[in-house]
Amino acid sequence: MGVLVVTSEYGTGLIRAILAAVPRRRTVLAAKAVVFAALGLVVGVLSCVAAYLVFHAALPTGTGSNLSQSLTTPGVLRAAAAGGVYLTLLGLLGLGLGAALRSSAGAIASLLGLLFVPNILVGMLPDTWQNTVGPYLPMNAGDALYLLHPTPTA
Repeated sequence: MGVLVVTSEYGTGLIRAILAAVPRRRTVLAAKAVVFAALGLVVGVLSCVAAYLVFHAALPTGTGSNLSQSLTTPGVLRAAAAGGVYLTLLGLLGLGLGAALRSSAGAIASLLGLLFVPNILVGMLPDTWQNTVGPYLPMNAGDALYLLHPTPTA
């Protein structure tokens, strides 16, 4: 969505009218980013929490303790909301690529390349390098936002 927020205007020529009304490109891009981030954050967080609730309701009774945690369990609501934050951040990355490349196909391909290709390349490295570099890749860093890390109880 972030890519399409920017690139659709270049494809239709609407960008000329927008820049005629607000000639500063930085102001236009900042306004688009703020509106997209606000809307994306609300929709992303609500959809992730709703998806968790639907998933939780669809679980059969007697499921293992890792999957049957309620939304009030410490960290679960934070993890569900962080999924929406992660989606918003990916959308903003796409918005930036769309603004830089001005092509929907090019920006989407670049975004997917930035997200998936490094994981494939790091997977070919020795294990010690994977453990050193892996956590800093975009997909793995995003996982750190929304994964639950249970604390051991004594």
